[in-house]
Amino acid sequence: MEPQKRILSFIPGIALICILSACQITGADPDPGEIIYAVPGQTLSFQVYGPVPRTVGSSTLGMLTFFTYGWIVDTDTFLARDTRTLSYTIPEVTQATKIKITCRLLGYAPPLIDFIDSRTWTILVNQGSTPTWNGDYTLEDQTDLNILKDYTRITGNLYISNRCGLSDLKGLENLSSVGRLSIGYSEELLSLDGLEGLSSITGYVTYSNTVAPGEINIYGNEGLIDIKGLRNITSADGLYVANNSSLTSLGMDALARVNGDFEITNNTSLCTTMAEALRDQVVAGDGIDGTVTIEGNMDCSTP
Repeated sequence: MEPQKRILSFIPGIALICILSACQITGADPDPGEIIYAVPGQTLSFQVYGPVPRTVGSSTLGMLTFFTYGWIVDTDTFLARDTRTLSYTIPEVTQATKIKITCRLLGYAPPLIDFIDSRTWTILVNQGSTPTWNGDYTLEDQTDLNILKDYTRITGNLYISNRCGLSDLKGLENLSSVGRLSIGYSEELLSLDGLEGLSSITGYVTYSNTVAPGEINIYGNEGLIDIKGLRNITSADGLYVANNSSLTSLGMDALARVNGDFEITNNTSLCTTMAEALRDQVVAGDGIDGTVTIEGNMDCSTP
């Protein structure tokens, strides 16, 4: 009799796991694998399918949560809970170029209750017609680069965060002006080839109507070897090159003016003398208005 009791005591646990094994999103509309193109003010609809139990015992499981995240706008904004459909309108006033909508499913993944399934849609927001892109632009992969090929100007921040296999930026040769240039944590980016047409960093008006300086920020790019692609830029409101562990040369031959700070720091493969040479080049040109910081780079003065 006792063994039978022990066997029966396992049944609720087994049943619970079996029930929750069906707790999956089995379909979504539109297809999450396709890029969605939209314009400010456009309303989009999203839907998920699948057997979703809502309550098991004392635990509320099978809860569907929609949220959105993107660049500049709607970052990590909670949208709706416990629903299979969502209607989302792109804000009329936004500088975001990429917005992602994710639906997550709360379920049971032994031994924890956690999000066990999800679907994500990527929305590319067209901020303007060629040749000027009005607002910021986030470049993460080849699709983003292809969209930008015909543009000559970005009024906002060009943010390059490449985690999808790009080794250079060839295809952006038409681009001559950006409001700010930020290149961060691009693990496979080896060079900035493709940005040779870029000559002007203008500064820009942010989404909150404040004026942001036209800075160059290059940081945390482990594979980046040189930044010679920026050789035709003549001036910037700030230059920050930091924590690029493979960087061995600069090559910003036309840079003659920095209106703000000049910082080249913690690039462990870059000779300090190269950073100092670029500093001297700018000082001999139109000068540096802000502070100069050169530290944490490689000491090449001794054998």
